[in-house]
Amino acid sequence: MTTLATDAPMVEAIGKYNSIPIIAADIVYEGAMVGDNASGYGRPLAVGDPFRGHCVEKVDNAAGAAGAKNIQLLTGRYRLIAALAGAITDVGRPVYATDDVVLTFAPGANNSYVGVVKRYVSATKLEIEFQTEGFADVIMTRKVVITSAQILLLETTQIELVAAPGADKFVEVLGLNFVLNYGTNVFTEPSAPDDLEVVYDTAGGTSIADLVGDFVIGSADAVACPVVKAISAAATTMINKAVVLDNNGSNYGGNAGDDTTITVTTTYRVVRAGL
Repeated sequence: MTTLATDAPMVEAIGKYNSIPIIAADIVYEGAMVGDNASGYGRPLAVGDPFRGHCVEKVDNAAGAAGAKNIQLLTGRYRLIAALAGAITDVGRPVYATDDVVLTFAPGANNSYVGVVKRYVSATKLEIEFQTEGFADVIMTRKVVITSAQILLLETTQIELVAAPGADKFVEVLGLNFVLNYGTNVFTEPSAPDDLEVVYDTAGGTSIADLVGDFVIGSADAVACPVVKAISAAATTMINKAVVLDNNGSNYGGNAGDDTTITVTTTYRVVRAGL
């Protein structure tokens, strides 16, 4: 057995900073988002790169070999005010990057996941919690308010609860809750039972959870937390598919007052399939 025979001073990493060796012949500017290439070297983030953080200070390695300098990074979870067009309803939405500066809500084919909107600042600026942990380490929530008009047409037009996450990734739903904010008139079921169903992709997609139609046609405020199913399905039915709410019967009627809403909160994480 090996044991220490002398003192071995520990070097503790403290704070929200990290570093990564830079690729050869490149420059990373202060404030740039940083990714790493397949060899583990840092660079200005390119589509598909794992997100490693924001560059703290310009690093000029235009004439240097790979690893000649280190990029100092903000890392872990941290919040920044960033340029991204959005609305107050975007709080909680996942954010992706297409390069070292451009942010988007679109997962795209290989856009890099970088964080979640935490606060609405203006129509062009949002406060984002950047997250450099792996996909499966980040638990997210998305809240969607479904209007009366949308409830009436759910069999025809499904409502997106979580956007498709991008190539080789799938949304793992961890929990769901529904809040019925009752208005002045009940909904009616023309072909009872009409059940709400959370599925991947579209009507008839792989089922995630069911909610009996009696919840929708109730005459008072109500809350429901449907159980998420154990799923075993072909990868093609889940990878890069949105999570949507569907009515698996016929369209509802009623609610002439057009004033009942359903708020759906989805708790989930994004998992890279590795296929």
